[in-house]
Amino acid sequence: MHSIKRRRFLFASVVALLLVVAACAEEEPAGGETGAAGGEVEAEAPGRAVEFVVTTSPGGGSDIYARRMASIVEQLDLSPVPWVVVNQEGGSGAVGMQYLHSKVGESNAVLITLNSVFTTPQLQDLPFASISEDFTPIASMALDAFALWVNADTWESYEEFEAEAKERSLTAAGTGARQEDEVLLNLLVRAAGLKKIRYVPQEGGGDVAAQLAGGHVDLSLNNPSEGLPHYPDRLRPLVVFTPERMDAWPEVPTFEEVGLDAPELDYRQVRGIVGAPGMPEENVLWFQDMFRQIFESDEWQDALEEELLIGEFLVGDEFGDLLSEYDELHTELMLDIGWVEEE
Repeated sequence: MHSIKRRRFLFASVVALLLVVAACAEEEPAGGETGAAGGEVEAEAPGRAVEFVVTTSPGGGSDIYARRMASIVEQLDLSPVPWVVVNQEGGSGAVGMQYLHSKVGESNAVLITLNSVFTTPQLQDLPFASISEDFTPIASMALDAFALWVNADTWESYEEFEAEAKERSLTAAGTGARQEDEVLLNLLVRAAGLKKIRYVPQEGGGDVAAQLAGGHVDLSLNNPSEGLPHYPDRLRPLVVFTPERMDAWPEVPTFEEVGLDAPELDYRQVRGIVGAPGMPEENVLWFQDMFRQIFESDEWQDALEEELLIGEFLVGDEFGDLLSEYDELHTELMLDIGWVEEE
């Protein structure tokens, strides 16, 4: 088991930081055509196709969003070079992260994040320590909520689910081993006093939803976009892990409303973009501008609404600070559920 220095942190602080920094970013836009060094650096496109790395298999949230962004770039003719989505699944995100990390100093490779970028470097022996310190922050595009999903032929309420989960051990599907789904599952089991739930890792959120829709597992803790293709005919959300009900699902209660008194269950997925280590500044500026244009497009704003995302755009140091805070948050969460030991 890994040993990590204990760093106390609460998720609410992360969300507050995100909202404050986002407001500041709106007042003082980052990016553009000049860098910090006296305005001497101009944004420059890479000289070859952009590799948009996804750490999961096709069909999961990260894959859906990466392909949607690449499609927006093509539809709006934003880039002089093509964008190619590259799925590098495996190792709870380690395969894709190592793929990007190997491209030190390259100008054309970026990766879309999910919360395994915070857990995996702390749990595996990898050539990098953290996403915030060893990669190049580009932009935050959205926060993604989590819901407790069950097959539509089973429980109709969270209370019914909890009662049975206290009587017998259930099975959950999740995106990879010891990733964000399993973090949240452990927090839920502890907060609700459930029997131990068997966790079955999959290669992506699309696979997770398919396993649940097919009746092969009892539950999942998945993002809305990953369950929506099977909703409402085959999948049902019983509770959302947000402080307020979601506008799209006004009938679905929050974790607090069903009696779960555990602030750490207010948990979101970071949908952001990082570049290869040591990416040249002129290319960083170009990617920041690309993702700003994507974010501001009607097509991305439609995606935020359709996929039930919380859209917040951050770049540069502001996004780097957010990544650092999430690194600390996941250290704390993994210490609390016993995956790592305090030094």
